Amino acid sequence: IEDLDGSFNLKAWQNGGKPPSAEIIAQLQKENVTDWLMCNYDSHGGNFVLKNDGTLFGLDKEQAFRYITNPKAQTMSYTFHPNAYYGETEPVYNTLYRKFAKGEIDINLNDTLAYLKRVEAIPDAEYREIFRGYAEELHGKGNKAEQLLDMITARKNNARAAFETFYSELLTERNRKKTAFK
Repeated sequence: IEDLDGSFNLKAWQNGGKPPSAEIIAQLQKENVTDWLMCNYDSHGGNFVLKNDGTLFGLDKEQAFRYITNPKAQTMSYTFHPNAYYGETEPVYNTLYRKFAKGEIDINLNDTLAYLKRVEAIPDAEYREIFRGYAEELHGKGNKAEQLLDMITARKNNARAAFETFYSELLTERNRKKTAFK
């Protein structure tokens, strides 16, 4: 990736630095959809770069689906951080949503909707095929690969509900009263 903004540093923000702009926050939310779908929890601030034109890129998706069978990975939370074991900084989304829930930053929670709709529009059979090579490389052809593809597809089909539930929890914490997000 060429033409990078060398001043961009999400890890610095995670450690108390200046918050990202609303445009970057919106892009982080879209990237969060990707990482949620891929069950990727290695999305700390060092795994993002910004081009000078303002385009954000999420990098390092090597832990895709690593935690897909972990019960704690089945619901969205700003506290789940499995890579703490390795001494890694928490996912940037944990920082983002915790700061929102505490009223430290503002977020337009609807910024994820268009991206979720695009993902929902992908037919399940086509979505499975996107990940078939990955599943079969891990498990060979057969039952285990098909079970993984079932979990991957179920995660896609439940994504909107997962975000709605999580966003309702965030709003409830922020507003200090039960608040439903739709």
